[in-house]
Formats: sequence, structure tokens, C-alpha cells
Amino acid sequence: MMNIRNIALVAILAAALASCTKVDIDKTEDVQREIAFDAPVVGEITKVDMISGLFPTDSAFCVFADHHYDLFSDADSFTAYMRGPDEDGDGYPAGVVVTHHTDAVTVGDKTFDSYWRPVAKYYWPKDGYLTFAAYAPQYARKRAAIDYHVDRGIVISQFRVSRFVDQQYDFMVSDRVVNQQSSDMVQNNPAPYDGVQLTFRHVLSAIKFEAKTKSDYTSAGYTVKVKKVSILNPYATADFHQFTGRNSNIVDIEGMWSMYKGDVDMNVVVFNAETEASMKKLTSIATEFTANAADAILLPQVLNPVDGKDVFAEVVYDVSHPDMGGKSLTYTAVLDLSEGKMADHTPVNRWEPGKRYKYTITIGMDEVVFAPKVTDWENIDVSDVPMI
Repeated sequence: MMNIRNIALVAILAAALASCTKVDIDKTEDVQREIAFDAPVVGEITKVDMISGLFPTDSAFCVFADHHYDLFSDADSFTAYMRGPDEDGDGYPAGVVVTHHTDAVTVGDKTFDSYWRPVAKYYWPKDGYLTFAAYAPQYARKRAAIDYHVDRGIVISQFRVSRFVDQQYDFMVSDRVVNQQSSDMVQNNPAPYDGVQLTFRHVLSAIKFEAKTKSDYTSAGYTVKVKKVSILNPYATADFHQFTGRNSNIVDIEGMWSMYKGDVDMNVVVFNAETEASMKKLTSIATEFTANAADAILLPQVLNPVDGKDVFAEVVYDVSHPDMGGKSLTYTAVLDLSEGKMADHTPVNRWEPGKRYKYTITIGMDEVVFAPKVTDWENIDVSDVPMI
């Protein structure tokens, strides 16, 4: 399947077979093909607007590109080709915005009504190669100073996540797509789109919680409800770089985050009965507190770092019973998340990029039992009584 890129106009040579005949040449030059993008691939779902498998068509991403003749040459041989405007005037071009389009375009005998291209059109160079790197969502550039370097890819200084779950977002970067030419796109990507192929990777960590009771306390008349679940003390600020060198193509998962800042303690409320309209009633079957739309999206980090800034979960819950006269008892439990383990007992003492961690909290109650004991009679010998 061809793409919307303009088909090169082949110069038609009108030549006579007889000698000494004048030869007329159509002087129309080859038309540069427009740069378009294949349907971007996305990893496992973490936010509701990030559909598993394909990038959502109602979202946008930003692209950087360099022109070069040899990918592994000196950095000076790379020429910035797509950087986008420096909208804030802070010296950081924000990348070129790419959106999905549905207006019908006819190329040759093919009509397309679903494709990705930059908002402002860009065209392939006549020679050499383009290398691309991208990030999403597009609006991330409004919340962080995003730059691009040949050696390190996309770079952000002091990336900060919000303490409010509804203001957090799933930041992703693409693998670098190297040595691309217009002709490659026509030959290699026949369907469903015809363009540069991007694979986005989640670079933050997703956190969610569920809870249950250890046993079926409802059969004994007890009701256990969770009022609030919070994450305490996670790092909120760090530096980000996409690669370790210009020869890298795949996102550097191990080395992308550094220079964590712990000057401000975070309290991320992932569930609050006051805003959720009601408390979560628990049974011995796990109840999930956060749906996909409400995962906490936080920085990858060690949960018990050397500076002692351990990450905790705070759970506030109520326990009630009919014999309590309509009242309940409120408890607060603080759990060290670095002590969490998977089902096979593998410890989980860090959050890694691109992974979602689901914590199952179990609330147990000690049954009231009795150990009856009967004291001995105290023998009193009353011998001095009146004589009859």
C-alpha cells in the first residue's frame, strides 16, 4: 500500500530513433516526498489514553530528526533536520508535533484516510539519511524543558512527576530509528500506513493497589472498609536521557534516570473515599482501588535507597460490627514497600521503567477467643463459734 507521500514525477524522455533528431526533455524535477509515520507501536497499557499495541489516534507525539551520511561518524557531521520551534524561548526546541489525519488523500490510484504526519509538513532530503527519535505525549513539552542530543537522545533536566494522580501522565520515548531514506519507506512498509516506524517505550513506573481481608469476616458480621491509600516519600524529580551514545538504537532502560532529588517529601493519594464518593468494602476476594485511568505514574527508583528515604504505603481503614452501636474504629497502617515480594517470594525493592506494580494489601483480624480459668476456693477454717 502506498502512502500519502507525493509520488516522484519521473522525467519523461521523448527521444526520436532517427539520428540528428531534436530530443525534448520534460524539465519537471523529482518532487521530494513528504515525511509520514507508520502507526506507532505502544507497550503494555498504563494509562487510559495509551492503548495497548497502537498509539491512540486522538493523541499526538513529538519527533526530532538529524540528517547525516554515516550514523557512526563524529557528532559534528550530524545536522539538525527536525527540531521544532523554541516556543518558550528557553533554548530548548520542543520537537515537531505529529498527529493522526483522516482527511482523504489520493496518491496515484490509492486513497488514504488514516495516516500520521507532522502538523507542519517536512520532506525527505535528496541524499543521505535521517535518524529519528520521538517522545509522547506531545503536551509533555509544556511541563518540562525537553532537548535532544545526538549522543544522548532526548534529554530532560529535572523531570518532575506530580503528587496528584489525575495530573500525572505516561511519558514515553521511542527507540531511535536510524538510517532512514524516502525510498526505504516505499519498499519496506506496505501496510497499513506507509512511513517511519516508531516503537514507544514507557519510561516511568505504574503503581496500583488492591486489598482484601485475610478471612471472610463478613460471616461474623464485621465490615472492613478502606478510606484512603497513599504512597509516602517517593522521589519526584530526576534527570533523564534516552541513550548512552549515538550508536545506541534501543532506549537505555538501565541508565536513563539519574540525579534523583529528595528535598521534598511526596504524599501521593491513590485512593480517597472523600473524593471517590464512598469507601471500599473489603472481602476475602481482592478489591482493586485503582483502575487503569488512575494508576499512579511515578519515577523508577530504589524503594530503600542508601539515604534512608524508604517508600511506604499508608492505608487508613474502618472496622465496624452491629454490636458497636453504629460506630466504627479507624486504624492506620504504614507498610514498607521495599519489603514486598512476588508470589514466588522474589523481593521487589525497586520500581523499574515500563513496569506496572500491583500491590495486594491484606488486612487480618485476630479472632476474639477465651481461655477460661476457675480460681480455687479459699478455705476459711472458722472454729470459734458460739457453743450450743
